[in-house]
Amino acid sequence: MRWLGDLHGRRESTAEDWYSLTASDFMDNRGKGLLTLYEGSPYKVLKAVFPHLEWLPWKFSKVPAGFWDDVGNQRLYMAWLSKKLGREEGNPEQWYNSSISEFLENDGKGLLNHFKGSHWALLQSLYPNAKWLPWKFTTTPQNFWRDPANQRAYLEWLGKELGYSKREDWYKVRWRDFLDNYGSTLVIKIHGSPAKLLAAVFTDFEFEPWRFVNRPYDLGKNQASLKDMIAFVENALGFTTRQQWHRVKMTTLKELGVGYAIQREGGITKVLASVYPEEDWPLVERIPQSSCEAPMS
Repeated sequence: MRWLGDLHGRRESTAEDWYSLTASDFMDNRGKGLLTLYEGSPYKVLKAVFPHLEWLPWKFSKVPAGFWDDVGNQRLYMAWLSKKLGREEGNPEQWYNSSISEFLENDGKGLLNHFKGSHWALLQSLYPNAKWLPWKFTTTPQNFWRDPANQRAYLEWLGKELGYSKREDWYKVRWRDFLDNYGSTLVIKIHGSPAKLLAAVFTDFEFEPWRFVNRPYDLGKNQASLKDMIAFVENALGFTTRQQWHRVKMTTLKELGVGYAIQREGGITKVLASVYPEEDWPLVERIPQSSCEAPMS
């Protein structure tokens, strides 16, 4: 090994000089027998020959076979990386801003590959007693938000953060609550609105989309939702006959949260004619578009 070290200008006093050593260096310089003795691993050769040096196996171009399968080796690497980055091992708040590049730049590619490229899965596996919130990481695992279980876990957490204790409290939720609490991808890309997300996840409760502070942009765009809104208004106002609609003003509908959707679909008369085509609907009330409730977004 001294001869091989001299051949390539490597010093015996520092491990850094040897990390670039590969199996080919042995094979090309008559060291096949020595390499074979140590299972073809340059790291194992060097560790045996120079036991006084502190060797970091992950710094070699190739770690021994099965190295990353050993949880002890995984923990050894994380202890080293934590110290290098100035972070506390297993402390979620200190790792949420971590990135895959930090592992790649610090010889952790093999370990990441063991966890399918997910540093979140790696951290959760090694520190299971810590309470990890995947949505707090700068990036979540691929397809994380597609899993209904993850969506529900996030909403349960967000509800506690917002002080919600019952399903009806969710009517107060705003777009900003998701944007400020790591849920923008879930609400924007996956479901399109808070109302649709909540209806999809909390199937044990029948949400009325017009009651949300931020109502869905397409509220009232289909016949089913129009019928639901009309039924809601009739129930809220205690209708006993459909003719009572002649006394309903748009201001009342706005107060009930359905005014904008009805006005956008042509006004009360047009919507009623669509929902109850068998009735003869004279003009009920029309108001200028400018005075109508603005869409919530």
